Amino acid sequence: MLAANGLSENDSIHIGDKLKIPDTLIPTGVTGLSAVSEATGLSLSFIKNLKANEDSGGLAENQFHNKAYKDKNGNWTIGVGHLVLPSEETKYLNKTLSNAQVCTLLAEDIIARTMDIRALIGNSAYNKLPQPLKDAVTDYVFNRGIGTLKSQKELISALKGGNWAKAITLMNVDYSVKKDKNGKSQKIFLTGLSKRRLFDMYTACKIYNGKIPAEVKQAINAMYRRGIAHMKSEFPDEKTRKAVKESYNKEVRAWFGNLIYYV
Repeated sequence: MLAANGLSENDSIHIGDKLKIPDTLIPTGVTGLSAVSEATGLSLSFIKNLKANEDSGGLAENQFHNKAYKDKNGNWTIGVGHLVLPSEETKYLNKTLSNAQVCTLLAEDIIARTMDIRALIGNSAYNKLPQPLKDAVTDYVFNRGIGTLKSQKELISALKGGNWAKAITLMNVDYSVKKDKNGKSQKIFLTGLSKRRLFDMYTACKIYNGKIPAEVKQAINAMYRRGIAHMKSEFPDEKTRKAVKESYNKEVRAWFGNLIYYV
């Protein structure tokens, strides 16, 4: 990509810059999740988990949202978490994509996110990231957007400097920003986003082979408790809250076992 744009390793690129994408970065022949992994350089296990996290309706591994649907926030979505922009409505609404088209779109979205990450931390720093951390940071940006990472100067510094433990503790944004009726921005904390952050931490912690640093363990437990706390306001009905908590604990336990102090 550097050569295609007349850049060197020391040149800076910024979010919003228009770059030529070499043919080698344009995914072709992407017919399934394995091909998405090959096209993006991310692990197949992560790609499968990304799909499961983004799915609405609990689809099987080889099933996809081939038609556009509205997500829980009322946004048109298609494939694996692809938000349909107004400029894309004629392309995707009232259309049925093949599985290959869905997987190609997913690969394109992931490549776009990884290019955004490279623009922020630099190609050298990105290439030095251990595979599990590449997977985790990509999911973080896929889920929260590049703007969230861009605003986290400490996280960017940790990724650039190879401070993996610090970086993992800072992948902790578990809220959405929405405007109230007066147009004022407010943070909406959500249990589902806390769980997604725990997934990111779980993914990244594979670099430790079970020997997770104390500061990361503390961050994991803090994020778990935040998810539990969000439930009180998010699910006021006690019966509903109990079911959500059981599902939350089940998934988190599958990732971290006895590392978490469950409540």
